[in-house]
Amino acid sequence: MKRNRRSVAIVTIVAGAILAFAAFQIISFRRAFGVKDQRVVQILASSDGRTRAELIHRHALFDLNFIIQLNGAKIFTSPDFKPNNTIPFRETILWDKAGKNLIFEVGGHRLFGYNLTAKRQLSDQQLLALEVQNPKPQDFHYSGHWPGLPNKSH
Repeated sequence: MKRNRRSVAIVTIVAGAILAFAAFQIISFRRAFGVKDQRVVQILASSDGRTRAELIHRHALFDLNFIIQLNGAKIFTSPDFKPNNTIPFRETILWDKAGKNLIFEVGGHRLFGYNLTAKRQLSDQQLLALEVQNPKPQDFHYSGHWPGLPNKSH
């Protein structure tokens, strides 16, 4: 009886190890051959609240792409970036001052712009000419001190 319990325990441990190894291999295979890992990194509503922009970070084995969606519809997928953990991509989406154009930047450089009214991509000249809305310190819920600004009591 004691021998049977030991045999069952050994078989269970070996089967668990085989299943764990198989799961690891399946996940590695999926990543290597086209199944993408993606996550939403920023959600930004327009000033009138009607439009919701999402910036999605998609990572495949050797590629990094950024996807932009407006109200769930994909409007842009970036060409491939080579992932590099030594530099900050600092990807972000912004609205222009008029609240009619969405801007996508990587590393402080504008790559894509979209006009909500015309429902089309902006030309390079139009994109570079836009002025963006910069949030003010009071827009943030921050209990610390902003350098250069008087400290307000809460």
